[in-house]
Amino acid sequence: ETAIEAVNSGRIFRFLTKPCSTAILVPALALAQRHYRLINAEKELLQKTLKGSITVLSELLSQANPTVFSAGRRIQQYATHAAQKMDLPNIWQIEVAAILAQIGCISLPSDVMNKKYAGLSLDEEEEERMWADYPEIGARLLDNIPRLEGVTRMIRLQQKNFDDFDEELTSREFEEVLVGAQILKAVIDLDLLLHQGYDLRKAIALLQAGQGAYNPEVLSVLGDIPFQKNIRHVSLAIDDLAVGMIAGEDITAKNGALILPKGQKITWSSLQGLYNFNKKVGIVEPIKIYMMQEEEDKSAQ
Repeated sequence: ETAIEAVNSGRIFRFLTKPCSTAILVPALALAQRHYRLINAEKELLQKTLKGSITVLSELLSQANPTVFSAGRRIQQYATHAAQKMDLPNIWQIEVAAILAQIGCISLPSDVMNKKYAGLSLDEEEEERMWADYPEIGARLLDNIPRLEGVTRMIRLQQKNFDDFDEELTSREFEEVLVGAQILKAVIDLDLLLHQGYDLRKAIALLQAGQGAYNPEVLSVLGDIPFQKNIRHVSLAIDDLAVGMIAGEDITAKNGALILPKGQKITWSSLQGLYNFNKKVGIVEPIKIYMMQEEEDKSAQ
């Protein structure tokens, strides 16, 4: 019984006794190598292929509805930073959950999202209910996707206050799901504050003032987000924009249409969209952007 327990708890692939003949050892090694390759292939599928596909989906949605879906990439960066600092396992799940965290916002009227990102109070009880319900709507959209069960549960719990993670909830959920949901709540609200113009230090202080709402450990690791450092504000013509720059204000067409919202990182596809709008309608210039030091160095070379 002790040997069986040791094999099971140690997740040992094969248990061989000595002396072990070549006829037994060689096939066992070959099967172990095959098993290792299968595990790594599945991990690569989940971590790279799936995440890459979801990133493309998020980028396409951000082109269709910039206000709702542009935050996904920013939230992903904050969440990944927090997860790495906290040395969490399966970080890919938190990354995917961050990208998809606000997919339920597709059900919200645009004025509700605009008020939230402007820091305005929602006027009616119905608007408050809509905002409170979007995580459940997003989770239901993802419920039937295999291998995203943990991601779905993080999204479902993303608006829950830290103090509300009671014993009943913690006993039925994996810790990585609970911490993932707590990270989502913190980074989404942090993104709202940064979008409203607060600097990182002030935004973290405002979140810390919300007693019981956020996991203190998550807030502590968000205080040194690396891409908030060495940023310079510049105004550029559209032809001078480059992939990796960040919109310092809403980028709009001359007819008033929002093309890229403030805080959105410029990707290759979004840059092509800006060029196309500029040819057909025209883009309001100059365009204010955030340029990080490393990007300035590359531009100077």
